Order: sequence, then structure tokens, then C-alpha cells
Amino acid sequence: MTVMAEEGAPTGVARLLMVETRSPWESGDVADFLGLVDSLLRSGAEVHLHLIQNGVLWLQRDAAALSRRKQEFGERLRLSCDDLSLDLRGIPHAEMAQHVEVQGIDELMCRMLNASVKTIWHS
Repeated sequence: MTVMAEEGAPTGVARLLMVETRSPWESGDVADFLGLVDSLLRSGAEVHLHLIQNGVLWLQRDAAALSRRKQEFGERLRLSCDDLSLDLRGIPHAEMAQHVEVQGIDELMCRMLNASVKTIWHS
């Protein structure tokens, strides 16, 4: 899949925004979604994984595994989570900041509106 860079030049690299809304306890296919993220990264894609709603509970269950993914794939994987989702679940931002970027919904929306990024929203 060839995509256009923000400046308009083809990059040849797929850029994806993957949004996870469910916790690991809600459904078995949540692990499959993270498997898809891994497969895309192994194929050379750039992936931004954003956790929102109950998806932020992945950070409580296994933040270290997400951090290991980040170390394995480096700059091709970006991890972030929704600030309000953390607040509503009583999860301190500072505790999560060592693993992911804590962001507001406005940053997620800007990323979704970027024509060079394909968004896959898992809910």
C-alpha cells in the first residue's frame, strides 16, 4: 500500500492509526487486534496504537508488554492513550507516562483527519 506523506510525496510505507477501545477482559479478539498491530509492524508499516475507553486497561494489565513492543519496533511504533479515559478509571497519568504518551481526544481527531494515515478503530 503506497500512501502520501504529509508533504505530498509518496513514502511507500503504510501509516496506520490503530485505536483499541476494549479491555483485555472484554473479548478474546482484543489480543487478535494487537496481533494485527504486530503483523503490520513486521511487514514494515508505521503504526500508532492509541488506547481509549476501556482499552486503557491494557496499561494496567500489561504495560511492560506494550513497552517491549515499542523497544522491538522502535520509531515505527508509537503508543498513546486517552487522558479522559484514564481519568474516568482513576488511573494516574504519571504512572502511564513511562509507557505511553497521554493525549487528549483532540490530538486523536487531528491524526484521524490526516489523509496519509489509515485509521482502524476496534470496538
